[in-house]
Amino acid sequence: METIGKIKHRNLVPLLGYCKIGEERLLVYEYMTKGDVYSSGVVLLELLSGKKPIDPSEFGDNNLVGWAKQLVKENRCSEIFDPDLMKSGEAELYQYLKIACECLDDRPLHRPTMIQVMAMFKDLVFGYIIQRELTNNQWTT
Repeated sequence: METIGKIKHRNLVPLLGYCKIGEERLLVYEYMTKGDVYSSGVVLLELLSGKKPIDPSEFGDNNLVGWAKQLVKENRCSEIFDPDLMKSGEAELYQYLKIACECLDDRPLHRPTMIQVMAMFKDLVFGYIIQRELTNNQWTT
């Protein structure tokens, strides 16, 4: 990883750091306004489903994106979610799935920009905070 972090080129985003836990690895890159929206959608699907993007035992000849798109098309979205996440708030999960689906649109020009994706996340989190405050009667005037 240190070697990758030292590579400099005008077409590469600088690697800022990394984290390794067991076999999982997380690379931290400099923020880009023209980031790969499609990949962000894949990562979001991984988080929502708890599944790896390519797993022949799970998807056969298909992959996570194709599997999820098929379930959405068949109106079986709840089957996408990791059962452990379903305990926390199903409505919020559907909002995150909507964002993932927008990022994974087959037509690149119809996908949101990374700035728009971040705004959707911000709106979702802000809405969740307001709802929680109202529910807990902690809203002060």
